[in-house]
Amino acid sequence: MMPLTAQEDGVRYLLIDRKLSFEAHHVFDLRHLGRLSVDFLIFFGHGIVLECTACSTKRGRALSEVRRRSAFIDYRFGLL
Repeated sequence: MMPLTAQEDGVRYLLIDRKLSFEAHHVFDLRHLGRLSVDFLIFFGHGIVLECTACSTKRGRALSEVRRRSAFIDYRFGLL
């Protein structure tokens, strides 16, 4: 298992504080589509998936980087 990033560690503490049951770095087996790893799977209702990301790019490229990351996360969640 990979160690949590600083951002993921902060989310972990928040989930623990809220007394939510979760699994960090959960892997979904999507059979023919492969395996999909997510940062957090929260066992609440049908389940909630959290993905942590950050953008350190500044100025002109920042918005395009955020759009790229958002599109990729949207694609991944669409697979689920």
